[in-house]
Amino acid sequence: MSITDQFKGFWPFEVRRLSDESGKLSLDLLDESDNAITVTFDHYLVYRKIDEGNALKSLPTLKAAVDRRIWIYNVPDSAFLEWFYEESYDIRRGEDLKHYAVITSNDIVDVISPSPPTCKITQ
Repeated sequence: MSITDQFKGFWPFEVRRLSDESGKLSLDLLDESDNAITVTFDHYLVYRKIDEGNALKSLPTLKAAVDRRIWIYNVPDSAFLEWFYEESYDIRRGEDLKHYAVITSNDIVDVISPSPPTCKITQ
């Protein structure tokens, strides 16, 4: 079962809080019915957050996921991941890293991590 399948019916989300503490990245998400979910990356290497209105180049790529109500997406052929490899002089290229996009109504949070996030209902 995918991460998204565990939370069918929760949609669309807003980022209520983004926390980067002690090497963990946590996103508190709230849907329009006030259901709260916390997404936690226990190990991450880099992240970025962009308003979806400024992510015009990325939106067509993510549209298929959004149309299927997938709000955490493993991005294939990621330019962000390629940028990270180049920025780190390829020292991590052999590692099994993934680019995850967390898609909300107004933001896209991109995370490069060696492991998938955990998600839990936090209301």
